[in-house]
Amino acid sequence: MLTKYDEYPLHQISDTFAAVQSGYQHWNDGHYICFCDMDGEISVVTTLRLYQNNDVMDGFSCVRHEGKQYNLRVSRRLRPAIDDFSVGPMRLEIIEPMKLVRLTVGENDFGVSMDIVCETAAAPYEDPISVSRVDGRLLSERAVYEVVGRLEGHVTVNGKRYNVTKDRWYCFRNHSWGFMPGRGGPRQHAAPPLVPPARQQGLRNWVLYLMSDYGGFYQFSEDPKGKRRSMEGEILTPTWDRTQPKVKFVDAKHDLQFYGTTRRLKGGSI
Repeated sequence: MLTKYDEYPLHQISDTFAAVQSGYQHWNDGHYICFCDMDGEISVVTTLRLYQNNDVMDGFSCVRHEGKQYNLRVSRRLRPAIDDFSVGPMRLEIIEPMKLVRLTVGENDFGVSMDIVCETAAAPYEDPISVSRVDGRLLSERAVYEVVGRLEGHVTVNGKRYNVTKDRWYCFRNHSWGFMPGRGGPRQHAAPPLVPPARQQGLRNWVLYLMSDYGGFYQFSEDPKGKRRSMEGEILTPTWDRTQPKVKFVDAKHDLQFYGTTRRLKGGSI
């Protein structure tokens, strides 16, 4: 099956862009976009994702506004319109790769619509390729890059329209592809692990931020006792000059507090 992307001489397998090399049912590829205003009135989380080996495209838009949460979930058959990044009222348009991305949510029955353009403000952060195995069996393998930026357009929530301007709103997004537990349907049956894995409880802190002249990304994870499991990230500058030395994050300290024994954040500093 030909797609419009097959005109480009960028193929990496002996097939069209309608197919992927992996035959794994959990293979997926998609964008995750978050944005908010400086006053804290609105925060939005959205995603559109392709599951090529399941022939499905799905997504959601989640908006927090005036003490309420509005959820829109969408899904459709992926083919034959595999090169149309839209599901129901949601559409993602790559205006200029790595620079400008447009997200629209048309009128619907759930009280949320938007038309915004995200503009990259700093060079993206390219995560190390993540690979995990259990007893030699490949469990997950994923590539990700993170982007900070500004945006403009408009958002309407429950009949109230907000104009989105670059000086008061910020966007944070990532693009990932590969496979991992929890995506693409239930796991297929396999022999149990030789040693039952311990439940991976603890804290994961994933942060993108933007200052006046630079941005940054970091993430770390801790076990229930606060011992650091992992840490990565770096300062993101407006220039894409790959010859310049990178400023890496090596540590982060926090005093985050939660409500009781729940995961609901109460406050703190990082």
